[in-house]
Amino acid sequence: MVALHYVDGFDKRYAGAVAASERLFQQLEATGRFRLERIQPGSNLARLRLQKGDPAAFRARLAEKAISIATTGPSGSILIAVNETVLRRPAEEIARDFVSALG
Repeated sequence: MVALHYVDGFDKRYAGAVAASERLFQQLEATGRFRLERIQPGSNLARLRLQKGDPAAFRARLAEKAISIATTGPSGSILIAVNETVLRRPAEEIARDFVSALG
């Protein structure tokens, strides 16, 4: 019954996660070092592509900053899921960590 414990307020928390993720995605794209492809319609997933850099090293550097992302898929993209964990830190801080993890 753990899931029932978190049901109250989920819609508000998830709306906040969507808004924070959108801010994060916009900041990443604005750097010119990332490209995001949103999976439509209405998915909570996006594909992140590094414009340069080693995806495995990028992933390892993010892990050092307590940010966990999926491994690179066959297409060379990293699948990013929008979820409540994005609310743990400001989007601006997460974006800075993504940029610095590029090396």
